[in-house]
Amino acid sequence: MATTAPIFSNSLYTGSTQSAAKEKSGTLDQDAFLKLLIAQLQNQDPLNPMEDTEFIAQLASFSNLEQTKNMNRTMEQVMGISLIGMSVKDSEGVSGIVTDMSLESGKTYLTLAYKDTDKNGNQVDATKKIEYKDVKLIKNPIISA
Repeated sequence: MATTAPIFSNSLYTGSTQSAAKEKSGTLDQDAFLKLLIAQLQNQDPLNPMEDTEFIAQLASFSNLEQTKNMNRTMEQVMGISLIGMSVKDSEGVSGIVTDMSLESGKTYLTLAYKDTDKNGNQVDATKKIEYKDVKLIKNPIISA
């Protein structure tokens, strides 16, 4: 019987204990999921292989998860845009008017224009960029005026 060398040299396939399958956030990304699926296929018992339905269920679950994450990201962006012109308060208690929305690394950021006090006690105009998830209170300045 001939011996074969492994096709993959990645530590994920060779059994290393490093956790290459996780993103910084601690969740599996699509590439890691597929690598784990390939590793699972390579290491399955040939006398008792996985059923096709198991693969389909795993792929469908991951597909649903990805679609949900994409929908959440899109909704966050739409909500961020809808806050332009609104008065918001962030998690640090800073209140201001949202003047801009931007996307950076898949996250939604809002720019707040607010009044701050300088070291001499004078009020000055200031801006602050906050992540959408840090918005704690939303008020429409036209209605609440």
